[in-house]
Amino acid sequence: MRSLARWSVGLLALACGDRSRYACSDDAECVADGVAGVCEPSGYCSFPDATCPFGRRYGELAPRGLAGECVSPSAGSGGVDGDGSGVVDTADSGADGGGCVDASACDDDNPCSIDACEQGVCTHAPRADDPSCACAVPSDCVLLPPDDDCRTRTCVEQVCDQVLSPAGTAVNPTLQTPRDCRRVECDGLGGTRVVDDNADTPTDASECTVDACIDGTPSNAALPRGSACMAGTCDASGACTGCTDPSECGGESSACATVTCDAGVCGVMNVAAGVALPADVQTSGDCQERRCDGRGAIVDAIDGDDEPADDGNVCTDEVCNGGVAGHPAALIGTACPGGQCNGAGACVECLDDADCPSNAPCMVGACEGGSCQIVPAMVGTSCSDGQFCNGAETCNAMGNCVSPGNPCPGPDGDSDCSEVCNEMTDMCTGNDPSGSECGDCRTCNASGSCVYHCGGGQTCCAGDDICISMGAMCP
Repeated sequence: MRSLARWSVGLLALACGDRSRYACSDDAECVADGVAGVCEPSGYCSFPDATCPFGRRYGELAPRGLAGECVSPSAGSGGVDGDGSGVVDTADSGADGGGCVDASACDDDNPCSIDACEQGVCTHAPRADDPSCACAVPSDCVLLPPDDDCRTRTCVEQVCDQVLSPAGTAVNPTLQTPRDCRRVECDGLGGTRVVDDNADTPTDASECTVDACIDGTPSNAALPRGSACMAGTCDASGACTGCTDPSECGGESSACATVTCDAGVCGVMNVAAGVALPADVQTSGDCQERRCDGRGAIVDAIDGDDEPADDGNVCTDEVCNGGVAGHPAALIGTACPGGQCNGAGACVECLDDADCPSNAPCMVGACEGGSCQIVPAMVGTSCSDGQFCNGAETCNAMGNCVSPGNPCPGPDGDSDCSEVCNEMTDMCTGNDPSGSECGDCRTCNASGSCVYHCGGGQTCCAGDDICISMGAMCP
């Protein structure tokens, strides 16, 4: 195989004069002052200019945004190099890169943004007044498309939004088709587009062909018949003839292509597209699989059965998404050592107060910032020390269970001699102490009865609670 020769030409500074055409469909329409120009993929003529990094500049009468600007390597997307530095202006200008005319060219597939076209440039203001677009973290923005190479969800001031990769940003290699003279890249609106890439040359492993890209189309044109090759000469079909062994044919066999010598003709036998390479050349955990592309090359393809290496965090999962290893947060409440996962990738002691029990009757658990705190219960909260005769306990401000005192009246001077607290029955039915007063000239006896205490031949002076001799006058 021989690479296409690269010829350098002298670059001409374009003088002022009559330029016959600026909108074009092919190079023949781009002639000015006898100087041949190039019809760029943007549909406008450019002309040689040695002061531009890539040797060409758009004419002065091209549309605004292109006129007088240096052509960039990504001219197929309408990009320009305004200051001649070789850096392309990546301002969002519509999906085709040619500048927007109205908002219909600015759709970024984001229901939480307001798409508009302002002075030829797409804008995407967030919808702050839409409740469905509210968020705390980017993962809350389920209405937005998932993150990829061309868009990333954000949560700014509790409103869902997304950052769009500039037009021309390269995407994951697994989305590319190697050696097809084309390139998949971001379109500036969160999607992708396919542009010509003449550097992505095809290869057929034949030294009798010229591998090249012609305006984005693969070409393996045969060298002139009779051209010298390793085993002899090239024939008209681009095969090297005259070999007796594959070693004479040049090139080396690989896992996806075997150099052959068949009936004196050198060739290459390519392994079928999609065949995976052996395990010893695969990389475990990279979410990709090395395969043959059917044209003798080895390519990386998405491997949905792979699993990334464990990141050591029990609160994240290991998943492959679109050929990219990821570690999203595990579901909230997933068990982890010492607690539960909080849904944000962290293992915490608690998620709410119910996760924080307390063994003290007047202390309660509170979950603060994922950690349990033990604090005093509300003053007046009922508690118990297991005893009846010191009253119904309640919690004080210090978190202590305190007793109000004996709940029973005891010997209070009335005629009821069974009002002492009985711990066995949790009732106020115990006998008052013998001799306790229970009325005028009366005391409680040991059996709990209220009886007169005046002796024989005595009577009671009512109201004075004194005993006097029979027939005597009360004081």
